[in-house]
This record gives sequence, structure tokens and C-alpha cells, in this order.
Amino acid sequence: MTRATRATQQRRTDDCRELLERGYSRHKIHVWVQQKAAQLGGEYWVLQERQVDAYIGRAHTEIAAEGDVDRHFEKGRALSRLNSQYGKARLDGNDSLLLKIQCEIDRLLGLGQADEAGEQPDREARRAALLLELAKLIDEGKADDGQR
Repeated sequence: MTRATRATQQRRTDDCRELLERGYSRHKIHVWVQQKAAQLGGEYWVLQERQVDAYIGRAHTEIAAEGDVDRHFEKGRALSRLNSQYGKARLDGNDSLLLKIQCEIDRLLGLGQADEAGEQPDREARRAALLLELAKLIDEGKADDGQR
């Protein structure tokens, strides 16, 4: 039997990956491969059990690599997106959305969570502080626009 090309190996790996993403178990993938091999033109999938396991292993490796993200980059991108939406909401005068975005920014940054001593912050005091901050921002915006 001839050795598979890199393109063929990648195609088999991609097929196994798709099956894993659909929730197929190792056993079900082996059954699927046997069914494919039995079909007309299925010589593409005539493989030994250990070979199928190797393709499943490669698919696992690819899936795991996608989970290895740069958390600082992703956090920065999320903050950038939220800040962009905050600016748009401020221009639109959507106070409700401004508060929701600010709360999401606070959640992302870990603000307002339990402090190091383990004490929970006063949620009403935090909410009042956010509303006060929002009111100041709105007043500044009106002063800048000459609407006072």
C-alpha cells in the first residue's frame, strides 16, 4: 500500500475532526470509516484501526490548539469592542445601553466582585455610583453640545 499524500492525510484528519465536533465517539468514527471503505470508491478509507486512531489523534490536537488562545489579546479585543459600542451608544443618547455596556466592562475587568478579604461589595452602592457616573457623562455631553 502506498503512503498517503499530505493532502489526503489532512482531508482524513478534517473528516475525523468534523465527526468529533458532531459528537461522534472513537467507536462511531471507526464504524463510519468502515462504512465509507465499503462504499464504491471507498478505497480512500481502507485503513487499519491504528491509522484511524492516528487521524483521530491529529484531529484532537487541532481542536486543542484552537482552545489555546492569548487571553490578554482576547480580553483587549473584547474591551476595544465594548468601548466602541459605548461610544456609539453615547452618540445615540442610549442611556440604558450605556449602563449595560459599562456593567459588562466592569464584569470583564473584575470590578465589583468580591474583594481580597472575601467581602461582597454593596451592589446598591455600586449601582448608585455607576448611575452618578453616567449622569455626569450625560451632563458633560450636553454642556459640550451647548444644550444647557
